[in-house]
Amino acid sequence: MDLHGHLVLWCGVFGIVALVGYARSPAGMPRAQRAVRVMGRIEEVREPRHGSSQKDWIPVVVFFRDVSTGRSSP
Repeated sequence: MDLHGHLVLWCGVFGIVALVGYARSPAGMPRAQRAVRVMGRIEEVREPRHGSSQKDWIPVVVFFRDVSTGRSSP
């Protein structure tokens, strides 16, 4: 087997592994763990702490409506 044959074999093996993982991923997750897209509302944006580094993030409080109960929660 030459270089081209080895390359085709490796690509085929990785392709099959990727397809098996893709097929098994939704099967192993319960419905509650799957992503659900909901609308969020930004409630509060706070200033960064005085003296914090520039790598710190800006604190933001986001409220969203829970899909199962319909209540709003942070």
